[in-house]
Parts: sequence; structure tokens; C-alpha cells
Amino acid sequence: MKVFSLSIYIISLLSFNSCTNSSESKLESEIINDIFLQITDIDRWYPIFPPPPPPQLIDKNGNINIDSLNEKKYNEFISKINSSRHVLSIEDSTYLSLDTAKIIENLKAEGLYSSFKMGIINFIQDNKNGIAIRINEIKNTGQYELIKRSEILPKGFNFRINPNINWTYCYFGNLMFSKPLIDENKKYGLIVFEKICGYECDVEYILIIRRTKDKWIIDRKILI
Repeated sequence: MKVFSLSIYIISLLSFNSCTNSSESKLESEIINDIFLQITDIDRWYPIFPPPPPPQLIDKNGNINIDSLNEKKYNEFISKINSSRHVLSIEDSTYLSLDTAKIIENLKAEGLYSSFKMGIINFIQDNKNGIAIRINEIKNTGQYELIKRSEILPKGFNFRINPNINWTYCYFGNLMFSKPLIDENKKYGLIVFEKICGYECDVEYILIIRRTKDKWIIDRKILI
């Protein structure tokens, strides 16, 4: 299967700052909305914020004692959180942590390298250069509200250990995407995706996507 890197730049499947013709724009929109919704619906997401309530105290006899002061402070803190707002942040530009050799290694292990080898080099270079992401064109986000990472988290900020956060919503983590590599028949694609959520759910995939009769679907997830 001959492959080429799309000349359009898609956000997280993405919408990127570039000029496209009408057919390319339609394809871009389809990929964004079909795949993004699957990622947020299929994968389990665990909230990072707000933190869980303080632990109960157990005395030497096994009796549970409640720290009333801490409980009161926690309840006051929680009362300021809008629990109906479920927020995901998205990296501001395209992301790719893997080098060419690592991607090729994984594709060969899955028997997929021949389908994508023609476009791998350009795919790697484009993503490492970084392409600005526009999140306003993602419509199908499920239960999540999307915010750019730079608007709520400084680069390199460790939100898991730093308590100085004043969010008023439930924060479920950060997403990072590469731009896609699509075959010339627009039937298959490759996207590198990473999520950071909760305290134990960091994961990175090579997503193989496939066009069905009416939408794009995740055909295979290669855990990296």
C-alpha cells in the first residue's frame, strides 16, 4: 500500500494551521471527530484533580476516627469545584516522542511496516518540527471540555505533586498527538498518541486507524 504524509496538518487528529482544499478539509474533520471521540470513550480516564478525601484514621483497636478539621477543610474545598465540568488538556502543538527506528521496530513487529514505509521519514520530521494545534474544530469530545495545555499548565509542571492548583473543575489529564500518516487511498492511517491521567495511567500508543463505510475507527492500538 503506497503511503504519503498528508499535506494538511490535522490536530490531535488534528486541525492544523495550513491551507487545504475542500476534500482535504472534509477528511480532516472526519478524522478529528471520529477518532477523538473513540479515544475519550474507549480508554479509561481517571481524574487527577480534585484529589481524593483525606484518609480515615484507624486507632490501635481498629476503630475508625474521622479527622473533623481535615474533613471540614476538604468539604469546603470540594464545594468550590464544578463537578459537571470534566476537562482534558491538549498539548499546544504536534507531539512525537519516538524516533524513526522505534516506530519502524513496532510496525515491523505488527506486520504493518510495508503499508507505511514510504511516508515515515516525512512523518517523523513534520512532527518533530511541531505544528500548532487548533482545538476549536474538535466537535465530538464526549463528556470532556478541551483546553490547551499552556492555558492551565506551564511546560514541565508536575501537577501530581504540586499542590498549588486553583482549578474549579475536574481535570482528567493531558493528551499529546502526532500528525497522522494516511495512505493515498485514504483508507488507513497511523497516529502516535500519549495520555497522562490519574496517577497510574500514563500510556503511549501507535494508533492504526481505518476508514469504514461511514466513519474512521481505531483498527489497532500498538502499546509502546
